[in-house]
Amino acid sequence: MLKNENIICISTIDWDFIWQGHQEIMATFARNGNRVLFIENTGVRVPGIRDIPRLKKRLLSWIKSAKGFREERENLFVYSPIVLPFPYSRIARFINRNILLRALKKWMKATNFRDPIIWTFLPTGIAIDIINNIDRKMLVYYCIADFYKLVDDPKKVKKTEDEVIRKCDLVFVQGNVLKERCLRFNKNVHIFPFGVNIQTFENYDRANSALPKDIRGIKGPVIGYVGGLHKHVDFRLIRSMADKHPDWSIVMVGPAQTDISEVESRKNVFLLGKKDFKDLPLYINKFDVCLIPYEINDYTKTVFPTKLNEYHSMGKPVVSTSLPEVIDFNKANDELVSVSTDRADFDRKTEAAISDKSEKLVKKRIESAKRNSWTERIEEMSCLMQLAMDRKGDQSGEDN
Repeated sequence: MLKNENIICISTIDWDFIWQGHQEIMATFARNGNRVLFIENTGVRVPGIRDIPRLKKRLLSWIKSAKGFREERENLFVYSPIVLPFPYSRIARFINRNILLRALKKWMKATNFRDPIIWTFLPTGIAIDIINNIDRKMLVYYCIADFYKLVDDPKKVKKTEDEVIRKCDLVFVQGNVLKERCLRFNKNVHIFPFGVNIQTFENYDRANSALPKDIRGIKGPVIGYVGGLHKHVDFRLIRSMADKHPDWSIVMVGPAQTDISEVESRKNVFLLGKKDFKDLPLYINKFDVCLIPYEINDYTKTVFPTKLNEYHSMGKPVVSTSLPEVIDFNKANDELVSVSTDRADFDRKTEAAISDKSEKLVKKRIESAKRNSWTERIEEMSCLMQLAMDRKGDQSGEDN
């Protein structure tokens, strides 16, 4: 594992958003003696009305902190920059570059944050401006999504992403589709799907942990989902299941990020909102079946759902729509996930999974989650990063 390094993380999410790979990786690096600066999301698209709460929270974070910088925990600092939310405007980029870089360099000087590794999840102009203006030890890009599908003009993000990939010493990706794209510009590409913090789920005391009040009285069978309620969730599928099976309780744990009127009026659909990551085992343990109900579109075709390994770490049966990354996962893990072909099949497979009580399958799911733990993922990433830095050092010595 890397130690005694300075790491700048350019994130696509805010630190206090749903806990996922961004926070997990950087928190692990910080625990292992590296200093991390986590730069919160500066945007890959122009914000809309649904982003107003996030922008308001960003402003409050900036006001409460030291000009946007705060120490979140030992060795881990968070920067909440205030920038113009137009990632592809030349004028906005010029203004943002000057504001952000001035603040960033001043903080780095004050904290002696020298020669950092730059790790970016974000492929925009702001990321490039940081990369081009900060002396760095190495550059890593973790491509976790098809950003082309999130913006109105894909050419704009393609141009900046291609530039980021070319500049990198290492590129990590979620799956094969993204790997093939990145290989066109960089040969050092490695697949790392999001893992799971297995300790959070292993240390959960099933026998003695009290159920949270908001799920305690919900009758079974409980069909559960954990994650953001975003536009890629097939709410029509959820509504159809709720209407067809009034005896089922469909529980959705996560913040609403889009219009959820399709399901919120159903009496047997329970929308419990965002929960602390450490409390997720309490909810998942109550589920009889766990869902990955994503629509199949150009964006989700490249997505590996983090929740899959979280569900499996609790030994729970999982029913998913036919996401390519889930299908690939199945090939490597003895077909552990029930993958549906359409909405009717999703319903049938969920019904079958309710009666799935096989202890053998429970153990296989847990073992699968252990193989996909973040501990192993980050250790492998660290080894590749150390090798890349060693190569750069050797090349520098030869040049001299």
